[in-house]
Order: sequence, then C-alpha cells, then structure tokens
Amino acid sequence: MEMIVREHGEKESLIVHLRGECDLYSAPSLKAAMLKKFEAGVRRILFDMADLRYLDSSGVGVIICLLQAAKRLDGEIRFRGLAAGPRRVLERTNLLPFIREVSSHSDNAPVQVSAS
Repeated sequence: MEMIVREHGEKESLIVHLRGECDLYSAPSLKAAMLKKFEAGVRRILFDMADLRYLDSSGVGVIICLLQAAKRLDGEIRFRGLAAGPRRVLERTNLLPFIREVSSHSDNAPVQVSAS
C-alpha cells in the first residue's frame, strides 16, 4: 500500500491518500504512522480512499484503533472516496455507520471538528 501524507493548513490536520491494498502486510505501518501523528498533535485526519482497492480484517482493525484514538483525543477521522470493495468490507463488518464520510467534491478541504 502506498500512503501519501500531507499536512493541510494547520499542523493538527492531515490528508492521507491511500493506494493499493490495506492488508496484513501493510496495515501495521499505517497504524504506526497515524498513531505517531496523533502523538505529535494531529487531531483531524481525512483518509482519501479512492485508490484503495482492497481492505481486509487487518485494515478494519486499524480503522477501529484509529477511530478510538481520535475519540480519546477529541479528534476526528473522516473518509472520502470509498471504493466498492473497501465499502463492502466496512458494510459487512457493520463499521460503515460509525464512519464519517465527506463528499469527493470537498477536494482537499481541511477537516473541521464539529462540536457535537
């Protein structure tokens, strides 16, 4: 899996473009990199998953871990561009209702944390 990380505007916001496959081999590096970003003060992450072709249970586990970490830190994770394959996995694992999706049209807009 290729991961392109860009800070957006302020240090607390990231856009992470994922390409390829998030599986048993690549998921641990995604988890480690994003937890390190949280430790460095990042609170908002937008995952662009338009080019992510495959997501397995290891990737789902990383998403759950990152959602929990964001919640503990009063942060937020959002997703855009969920392709059919990864979307199906998230639906089948009943995780989709817990994921905040943004429109693909919001391009590279920073993620705003809502006060809800």
